[in-house]
Amino acid sequence: MRVAAVWLLAGMQRMGMVGFKSILIAQSKRSCVQRRLRSETSRLRSVAAFAAMSAISVSYPTILRAAGSLNVKWDQSSAGASLDVDAMRLIFSEEFDEDSLNGPKMFAPVHAPYGAGLFDQPGSRSYQIHDGLLTLRAFRRDGVWHSGSVQSANAAQSAGKASFGKRGFACRSCYFEARLRLPKGAEPGFWGAFWLLSPQGNDGHTEIDVIEWYGGDPKGHHQGVHVWPRDRAHSGQSNYRGIPALQDGEWHTYGAQMTSDLILHIYMDRQEISKVVLPPQFSADYYALLTLAVLPKEASTPQEPLMMNADYVRAYVGP
Repeated sequence: MRVAAVWLLAGMQRMGMVGFKSILIAQSKRSCVQRRLRSETSRLRSVAAFAAMSAISVSYPTILRAAGSLNVKWDQSSAGASLDVDAMRLIFSEEFDEDSLNGPKMFAPVHAPYGAGLFDQPGSRSYQIHDGLLTLRAFRRDGVWHSGSVQSANAAQSAGKASFGKRGFACRSCYFEARLRLPKGAEPGFWGAFWLLSPQGNDGHTEIDVIEWYGGDPKGHHQGVHVWPRDRAHSGQSNYRGIPALQDGEWHTYGAQMTSDLILHIYMDRQEISKVVLPPQFSADYYALLTLAVLPKEASTPQEPLMMNADYVRAYVGP
């Protein structure tokens, strides 16, 4: 203390009160900045750790899908065949005419975060419903990516703890369809998906990726099927089709229909893209999800915000 006092007095005498005071203020500001940086670094590490734990503990994210290969074979022999939706009966329709993502039809963000960021709660910039359109938006806040995910099941229903009645929707052997507008051209970092999940059961759950669209590969239509057992490693099998129209920035429909004999048909603009015969584990009810995530390997490159628009999510049965 004595040495510090002598130093302080000597400094004041040499520099004058005003100059010395300026140094003290600068030092104080620098210390404040350093404390804030340490605090923010700690917070970001906590966020990253939470996202990593979520991605590992919940078996959904594509980023983890290298555990095993499902013994199925994708088939393009009927590619181009038309689907007559007019001959079907509409049994579910979310047209995004009401500004609600807490039921009775769609819920957000029930699914655990995956990719390079976190899924926000409704009310943030990640979600906007306007003029009958849903916009999912990905953006950075305090250096962390935030985006959105919506689905036709609440937390209890997706966990297999509650049935579907007046809230939410799930269906077996339905045709699910979403009308989406994806970005025009390349959009690095963009990871959008329309997909289906079965509620969690005693043996786990299954997944159908109607389309996954990666902005770094704007012509790529990625489809996939996955089995997520509770007590064994995941297995899955994906398929790829290059479709130039995917990069035009216009509205397109994306659909999937699983028949009673477990043949899954994937559609774009109601024209078949591919099909696959599935094993018995896929005989289940499914609910629908729309998700915009950020691809980790491209997370530093995107121009923000990233946006995906949805006009509707529907389900049909028949004919």
